[in-house]
Amino acid sequence: MNILLISVLFLNLWGVEERTGSRHHPVLDFSNVPMPDTNLAYDVLHYDLILNIDIPAETLSAEAAITLDMLEAADSIALHFVGLEVSVVNEGASSRTFERVDSFLVVSLGRTASVGEKITLTISYH
Repeated sequence: MNILLISVLFLNLWGVEERTGSRHHPVLDFSNVPMPDTNLAYDVLHYDLILNIDIPAETLSAEAAITLDMLEAADSIALHFVGLEVSVVNEGASSRTFERVDSFLVVSLGRTASVGEKITLTISYH
């Protein structure tokens, strides 16, 4: 029950206002992060989050599995991602290369995904 409450509180803190810098976040500073309007090549179907929050140490490590439905053919995925360090990105059992570009995490798929294809990326970060 406690982890559910902490998860809900954490996700509540991670709202649009914080990511756009229009409101102050108590831990992470998003005030200088550009959030451009973009047309994404995918639709998010599902998020599955595993959070490890150490309150005394003020640390967070997490794994997010994001299931996407491709709306356009693409060989990479751009996700809005700011404030935390990414350790690993996987698609299934395959590791994917990634880079940070402004406020985005750009993940190379190593192939061209087709329209309608379902993709699940697992991102480990801290």
